[in-house]
Amino acid sequence: MDLIYNSKDIHIHNIEVDEEIDKKSLKSFLLSNLGLQKITLNKNQKIIITYIKELKIYQLLIFDKSIKYADFQVFEKLEYIKDDTFSFIIFQDFLYIFKNQEFYYIQNLQKDLNKDDFINFLKYRFSLDDILLRNISFEEFENLKKEYLKEKRKTTLKFFNYKQDFSFYIYIFYLFLLILCLVFYFLYFKDEKINEKPINYEEIKQNYQFKNINKEFYTLLFTMQELNIKLEELKYLDNNLKITISSKNKDSILNFLKSKDFVFLNSEIKSYDENLFKAQADVKISE
Repeated sequence: MDLIYNSKDIHIHNIEVDEEIDKKSLKSFLLSNLGLQKITLNKNQKIIITYIKELKIYQLLIFDKSIKYADFQVFEKLEYIKDDTFSFIIFQDFLYIFKNQEFYYIQNLQKDLNKDDFINFLKYRFSLDDILLRNISFEEFENLKKEYLKEKRKTTLKFFNYKQDFSFYIYIFYLFLLILCLVFYFLYFKDEKINEKPINYEEIKQNYQFKNINKEFYTLLFTMQELNIKLEELKYLDNNLKITISSKNKDSILNFLKSKDFVFLNSEIKSYDENLFKAQADVKISE
């Protein structure tokens, strides 16, 4: 893992909004907008999302891999950041804005940018009477980076959890199974005579206790997404996931079934026509 992530490698996306989105709806809002732009996130990517009130946008920063620090974090070492509500820094081809000593906004600058027009734009959008654009040289940046890394700071980056959480729905499903088993038990044995064994509720709960399968489930979904495989059906039985999948590419299904990330107990591929292949497989879930 690289210690310093270069801004040139960050995918920057600005999403215009009328107002700030409620936190409960932010995840679905983010994923739907990325879907409209045909942007697919993989399991290794990290994202930072910030609401820029002054510009009425959500700025989304996508990092292609896990990082410890981003290059703009070294500017936290600058003394004047501690004194200003807004700090405007230009380094190489980027403008960085810090708000209340924390990183706030990044913009890739055009080479033919008119500096006076740009300053007037920032003054207008951020409601400021005056703006001081501070240019950082490469030499100054390198010195700041050495000091920053020497301190072994805890990163201030706050990554957004965009992954879907299915734990609650799976838990409800197992509660439903448990209730169904109990109802069946009472209906089946209600006319039985004496010598019935008392119901052992603890044993039933132990046999049907909820198991968190998030890790395997997320890995399964991400792998399918990367291989353009559609999940047709999913069942959980005897500590195994029984899945039915489909794809227009037979090799995608074969590569999925050869994946070392899962333990396949058995699998079968069927061809419905030359443009559609389906497979059924049992995936073992770790204890």
